[in-house]
Amino acid sequence: MGTQAPFLPEGLAQIEASNINRLRMIGTLPVKEIYELVFSTSGKYLATLSEPTEDRFNDYLEVWDLTTGGRILMVEKWDSPHGLFFTPDEKTLYAHNRLYDLSNGKITSTLEVVPGAFSPDGITYASGNYSGDRDQTSLQIVDVATHKETFELRQPGMVMFLDFSPDGRLLMGGFQVVNNFVVKVWEIATGEEKIDLVNFHSGLVFSPDSTRAATVKNDQIYLFSVDKMTYLASYGFSDPYAQPEVRGFSRIGDILAIEDRYTIRFVVPESGKELLTLPDECDVKLSPDGYILVTWCTQSNLKIWGVGK
Repeated sequence: MGTQAPFLPEGLAQIEASNINRLRMIGTLPVKEIYELVFSTSGKYLATLSEPTEDRFNDYLEVWDLTTGGRILMVEKWDSPHGLFFTPDEKTLYAHNRLYDLSNGKITSTLEVVPGAFSPDGITYASGNYSGDRDQTSLQIVDVATHKETFELRQPGMVMFLDFSPDGRLLMGGFQVVNNFVVKVWEIATGEEKIDLVNFHSGLVFSPDSTRAATVKNDQIYLFSVDKMTYLASYGFSDPYAQPEVRGFSRIGDILAIEDRYTIRFVVPESGKELLTLPDECDVKLSPDGYILVTWCTQSNLKIWGVGK
């Protein structure tokens, strides 16, 4: 009896600026209409929230094992469009406010609130409670085990999203404040506000080593140094109709992935020099280990890409 071939080919190289021109599609998964997607810490597992084209009223939560290509968890009639986080040991998945055991697909516990983001170590989560009558948001960071708050502050406006920096040192939030969109970053240990960005198009996307962050304003990419949240560079594209959205950095930080109107662009973060373009792709996510990335569009299967050695 022969052994089963691995789902992904062996001998993949880490995706870097020096080899991304050799990027090729190496596999697909049968999932369409994706509205959230996350990798586990090692990149072994992939969780997706999607809406099957044949059944518009039946959203799916699915977890895929990329060593076999098999689906290890599927929940139908999913009722939330967001909220996925793998615990660092990759044994469980938080989805919305529920914790699933990936060995048997059962719910093991629930949280009283829906976390806006989990810290990278999985020990704490951030949540925001918007009070419309006072037009402000109460932000908390809560210990998962004890349910005790470790950080709290109030911020004007309605919270739109929250996220941690990859090193867990910073909390980022996006807020709608009257007619302005505001992005703020705080140092969790001290509560110090590090930056206040007004009317930037989206939140900050951090590099894996938490040294740089990128965002968009007026269809220009802006790059910041995270240490003191200082401005490093900005650039646009020659296409006057460009509408870039920052999607992520490569593992070693030498590539910035950008989505631009059904095209994925890979550029040098500091200069915007284009390294590779993937047309007819709507979104992209790079794996934490740096060896693969995935792209997807509304009606097509999820595509997996890598670089052979």
